[in-house]
Amino acid sequence: MEPTSAPQQYAPFTPSPETSPNKPSATSGILHFLRSISGTVGLLIAAPLLALFLTAHVFQPYEVDGASMETTLQNTDRLIVFKLPKTISNITGSDYTPHRWDIIV
Repeated sequence: MEPTSAPQQYAPFTPSPETSPNKPSATSGILHFLRSISGTVGLLIAAPLLALFLTAHVFQPYEVDGASMETTLQNTDRLIVFKLPKTISNITGSDYTPHRWDIIV
């Protein structure tokens, strides 16, 4: 079976001045560089602040000093204390009562 119509011919694409890609100007290059630098500086400032906040209010590392908890914790054992319940009770103004088996530091 032969095709009944001839294939269509398309005109070659010639971009108009509105659709042609613009060359980046010197000012856009400088703006891109400044945005990149400001993002890096922002990250370098935000990361330590976040770490400080988490250490002060959510988690804090401790090292056991002494033998008062010898059956459970040994001298120089390391642990991470979860401080969020105490922080929330301070914010809400309610009393914080530790639960059974909680370790008080």
